[in-house]
Amino acid sequence: MNTLDKKRLLNDLKDLESRRLFYAEHISTGLPFQIRELRKKRGLTQKQVAELTGKKQSNISDFENPNYEYTPQIGTLMQLADAFDVPLIVRFGSWEEVWDWEMNLSPRKLAPQAFQDALPKLEKKVAKSRSVVTNAPNRTLTRDDDQLYLFPVDMPLDMPPDISEWKILKQRLTLATSQTDIAPVTGVAA
Repeated sequence: MNTLDKKRLLNDLKDLESRRLFYAEHISTGLPFQIRELRKKRGLTQKQVAELTGKKQSNISDFENPNYEYTPQIGTLMQLADAFDVPLIVRFGSWEEVWDWEMNLSPRKLAPQAFQDALPKLEKKVAKSRSVVTNAPNRTLTRDDDQLYLFPVDMPLDMPPDISEWKILKQRLTLATSQTDIAPVTGVAA
């Protein structure tokens, strides 16, 4: 899409009805293209995907057809995600995400890697992360890439923390808590 077309589209999106049509189209055409591209990248036939999901081959054909009037339910999408070994991410997004997705669409984005293919990169991310004990009572500071997270030491590991429990430290920012002041973290690679 050239710059002029992008400007026209952005101008159109200023209208509420145009925005609704845009994201409806994003879903109704994006899902079929993604399902087809995932299947092809995995070297699967529609019949094989049908067997993996417990659906009929004709259902898979319909799911891959952007002109088909039916959008699969979340349960069906979960079955498809399992068949392709990718996560299904269902959440409310931002307009920037939809815009970036549409403007930078590629076969690679349509067919993300299966877990085993993504595993080496995930292991490297985990290896980059490390914990550091701070001078704050009952708090642990964890470094992940360029962000530092402060959270209670006794926080259960089997459930995500309440967002209010997280304090994000960027670079060498000093954080004041109600219990104590935490000096800038030293010895942590930025």
